[in-house]
Amino acid sequence: MTRTIALSPRLAAILAAATLVAGIGGSLAACAGPSFATQRLAQENRACAEVGFTPGTGEHNRCVDNLDAAMTQTMLPIN
Repeated sequence: MTRTIALSPRLAAILAAATLVAGIGGSLAACAGPSFATQRLAQENRACAEVGFTPGTGEHNRCVDNLDAAMTQTMLPIN
């Protein structure tokens, strides 16, 4: 049996932005430091704004928080 999951265009865009940011963050993981964190936050803010969240709103902040959590999870080694 094959299941099909329908994603809304907005959710698909968010997932695409998260994937993009995760890829950028993963390649920069070796440069971790204060400037790296600042760059990553700026990228997360841009990604959320590009998919339609208005900066400064609760939705935008949640998007950034979720992207940040996903980035942190991808960069931490699994023990």
